[in-house]
Amino acid sequence: MNPVVALKTGVIIGKTLSFASFESIHQPIRDITFSEVRSNHQIRPPCLTEQGFAAFRHGYFCNNGVNQPMLKNYRGRFPFKLSTTSYIYPDYIIPNVERLGSSFDEIELVLFESQGKDNYPEEEEINSLKKISLCEGINYNVHLPIDIFLGDEKKETRDRGISVIKKVIKQTLSLNPSLYTLHLDLRNEAGQDHSDIKVWKNRITQSLEDIVGEGIEPNRISIENLNYPFEWIEDIIDRFGFSICLDIGHILLYEQDLRLYFDKYLSNTSVIHLHGHENGIDHVGIDRLSEENLKLILPHLYDYRGIVSLEVFSIDDLQRSLIFLEERWKSS
Repeated sequence: MNPVVALKTGVIIGKTLSFASFESIHQPIRDITFSEVRSNHQIRPPCLTEQGFAAFRHGYFCNNGVNQPMLKNYRGRFPFKLSTTSYIYPDYIIPNVERLGSSFDEIELVLFESQGKDNYPEEEEINSLKKISLCEGINYNVHLPIDIFLGDEKKETRDRGISVIKKVIKQTLSLNPSLYTLHLDLRNEAGQDHSDIKVWKNRITQSLEDIVGEGIEPNRISIENLNYPFEWIEDIIDRFGFSICLDIGHILLYEQDLRLYFDKYLSNTSVIHLHGHENGIDHVGIDRLSEENLKLILPHLYDYRGIVSLEVFSIDDLQRSLIFLEERWKSS
């Protein structure tokens, strides 16, 4: 059935297009435009943006809605705020948020790459995100670009990283994100780990001094654990009053002590990145986590009140993670 038929008969449920069976309707099949939807306020989904409409329409015409994953509403089901990334579907941020927003408490806006204008959210995109947030009641957290090197030997490289972070914060601050997640990469721009940790930390500290005060409270900047011992930067976190992003997948991938990280850092953790790893690859579904690790992870989530982001990047990994989390939560 063509979308125009569904729209003209008022078959819209919630905030997504819903296509029913209309065997008795004999209307000409034709395309429908966003302006037609927008002009009819009685049937228009209130949160539908032009990009989002294009995604729905494209999905319909590609396969008539078959095999389009439909996610349940997981809001308020856990003591923590459940989140996932804005790159579940291979598309831009807005279509992803349109499709995911009604299922989660927050969306992690992944802005991993800083090269190129298209990698920064522009005013139109920010306005669309505001509209979705208002209509859906959803919040955002922002993952800052990861291709920056605040401890690099070259001042111009550090300055570029500082500029990138300031720009992203400035352009997204009106979304009122719950937090900004930041990597303090041990590598330099050439991909080599720094050997003099003290000098590297001094350069990191100097860079952070230029970043703080950009209109957000320090505890809304969460520092993520990476491939080096987190204790190396404990004093930096304490000095600036930052919070922590506890990435469980990283801890397991780099064979660090998961129990130690929970015991030592959970109290200052504002967001947990939860994902599995398999054969040296992380950011896969949490159904790949071992039973031993699950028995350690789940009890720490029972009383956790921060954000848990299922940090995966495909609908298959996300669906498996959601089903697995729900089943294990019920049985615990």
